[in-house]
Amino acid sequence: MSELREKYESFISTNKLNEGNLHDLLRLCGYSPLETQQFPVPQSFEELEKICQNVKKRYAKKDLLKELRTLFDDEYCTKEELKNVLTSGEKLSEKEFESFYEQMPSENNAVSLESLVDALMQEE
Repeated sequence: MSELREKYESFISTNKLNEGNLHDLLRLCGYSPLETQQFPVPQSFEELEKICQNVKKRYAKKDLLKELRTLFDDEYCTKEELKNVLTSGEKLSEKEFESFYEQMPSENNAVSLESLVDALMQEE
């Protein structure tokens, strides 16, 4: 049995799948749905597979660190650089960014990329 099917069956055995927890199931299965993405509630595993084709897979820590090193050209990023990245796209508010940044260990107004990746992926 595939890992995706196992996670799906385990999830639906203890939860009634609905719009409120579909994103949770997708995250559990290794995907990163945007909060703005809306999907019909799948009525079968096959329908879930179709939804998964339209959702990004979650980065592995090492892959995210590699991407960030390319983006920042260093092992550190400044508060301003980090703010520019985290507030673009599906934006964090100024307050959300400040709250996140306060949690980060910083030195000379810079955050190590490894610390950043650890903070972003702490649920893994």
